[in-house]
Amino acid sequence: MAELGLAYVPADEVHADPVAAARRARAVAEAAAETFVVHFDVDVLRFVDAPLADVPEPFGLDLAEAAATLAELVTSPRFAGLSVTEINPDHLPDGEALPAFVRALAGALAG
Repeated sequence: MAELGLAYVPADEVHADPVAAARRARAVAEAAAETFVVHFDVDVLRFVDAPLADVPEPFGLDLAEAAATLAELVTSPRFAGLSVTEINPDHLPDGEALPAFVRALAGALAG
């Protein structure tokens, strides 16, 4: 991955310090291109906290960790956009999971 200029930031690193992990990823992205887009696949979220994805992830990020990570990435002057994928409305147990996700995402984008 290093030969391709890709950085791997493991979930354990994000769990330990989401902002530091995001800063490391952001530095790699900024060094690689004039602009970058963040792809956020909800499969990375801990399924019991945010049952939105097709692939349940028991050890994924909680919403606060994901929001802190995104908030750091979007503050970059080279941030050009965000794509959000894999939300499966069939997995929503109630009417609160999706609005909670949207609030966390909006908060991250607002800075």
